[in-house]
Amino acid sequence: AFGSDRVFRGVTADVWSAQWRVGDVTSRVTLLGATGTEVYTLETYPIDRAVVTAEHPPCRSLCVRRTTDAPFVAVWNAWEDTPNLVEAARSEDNPTAIHVQTRSGEYRFLFGPGRATFRGAATLESDGFLLVASKEGGACLVGGTFARIREGGKGFEIKLSRPATAMVPNGKVEGPVLTWESIQHDTRGGRDYPRGGAAVEVIVTP
Repeated sequence: AFGSDRVFRGVTADVWSAQWRVGDVTSRVTLLGATGTEVYTLETYPIDRAVVTAEHPPCRSLCVRRTTDAPFVAVWNAWEDTPNLVEAARSEDNPTAIHVQTRSGEYRFLFGPGRATFRGAATLESDGFLLVASKEGGACLVGGTFARIREGGKGFEIKLSRPATAMVPNGKVEGPVLTWESIQHDTRGGRDYPRGGAAVEVIVTP
């Protein structure tokens, strides 16, 4: 027999997670909810064989599907003693933006150009591929020219002269700003050729 006929199915619209342990490491994937989410656990082919035997039992597989166009947004956490992830939640108005709280801090992620509002009247806005902001004030803009971070009436803006990646590590306008090319080199014929061009000009304002 190929795999087995033991299939379990659940339907949910809420945040859910799956957890497993390999050796000393526990892993958990948390998927943000959406209407009509179907979750299946299957017993599929063994890792090293295409046929289930006593020596090679089936592998557990997780399958998730939806009938809507809601994006799949998942957060992975692995640990030995204590989970690092405390909470993961969507933004209030952007399905691809998320708020993540860990044991060491809180972070907000905006994927792709646009704007997102989070609880506590916090907002992120960007034209880049990714904007990450910590509650402590740091931010990283990937592949963009503009980012605006606001929380509780405070925040700052980042403007670049051309698309690149910039990091404001301490959330202070007068602090160090790190920048680098989003594409640092091209590979041709097995050799890397650094990207040239003018330096990226950066302006950080309150």
